[in-house]
Amino acid sequence: MAAGTAACFLGGIGAFLAGAGGSVMVAWKKIHWLHLTPKRLRWPERFFKRHGAKTVFIARFIFVFPPVAANLLAGMAKIQWRTFLFYNVTGSAAYTISYILLGYFFGKKWKLLEAWLGPTALYLILAGAGHCGFSP
Repeated sequence: MAAGTAACFLGGIGAFLAGAGGSVMVAWKKIHWLHLTPKRLRWPERFFKRHGAKTVFIARFIFVFPPVAANLLAGMAKIQWRTFLFYNVTGSAAYTISYILLGYFFGKKWKLLEAWLGPTALYLILAGAGHCGFSP
C-alpha cells in the first residue's frame, strides 16, 4: 500500500510540474490534429480555479478521466503547491488503499463470485477493469 501510494503521489507531482512548466502547451501546439487553441484551453483554468483541489482527489476514482489529465490541468491552472500536495497525497492514499483492499476481499471470495456470476462474466469484468486502468 505504501509503495502504491508513493508511486501514485510521485506520478501526480510529475504531471503537475509538467503542466505548470508549460511543456504540455508546447507539445500540444505541435499536435495540430487535436485543434487545441489557447481559447479552448481556458475552460480548464476556470474549472480548476473553482474545483481544482477536489478534482485532483476525485479524478483517481473516475475511470474515463485519467488522474494524469487532472494533475496536468491543475499544474496548467497554477493551483497552489501546498493545496495540490495535500489533495494529491490524500487522493493517492485513498485510491491505492481502497483498490488494494477491494482486490484482497474479492480475492478471498473469488470462488463465491465465480459461482454466482459464472466464469465468463467474471473474466470479462476483470478484463474491463484492467483496460480502464486500475493501476495507480
